[in-house]
Amino acid sequence: MASSSGLSALAAATGLAVGFGLGAWYATRAARQKEKHRKRLMQMAKVRPDRVALYKRHHQAVWPEVEQGLAKAGVETISIWSDPMDDCALYMYLELAEDAEDLGEGSRYREHPVVRVPWTRGSGEILEGLAIEHVELM
Repeated sequence: MASSSGLSALAAATGLAVGFGLGAWYATRAARQKEKHRKRLMQMAKVRPDRVALYKRHHQAVWPEVEQGLAKAGVETISIWSDPMDDCALYMYLELAEDAEDLGEGSRYREHPVVRVPWTRGSGEILEGLAIEHVELM
């Protein structure tokens, strides 16, 4: 016959295992739900050939105001890269929260003076076209 302390230990271990299992299931389920509602965007633009070096220098470090503004607006992931075969071709991939704010012209994000400068002055001088292609991914 098993002792009561042995049964208590077995019950505690079983409860712990069930708790971990339920916790893992719930966390996975919550992550899947969030993933379903995330919006994914892909944009493409062309840098003027005479401005590639300027663009790269300008984007070497992310300004804190830009990073904070994007996070506050609901941008969860952002990645920008150029085509290895064509330095002028830029691609930007974004993952946005379901309730993400608009980032376009007139948005709260673009109201910040540090964020506004590159879009009102610099980008027009650097890019051949802003968001030439804008595709919403599934």
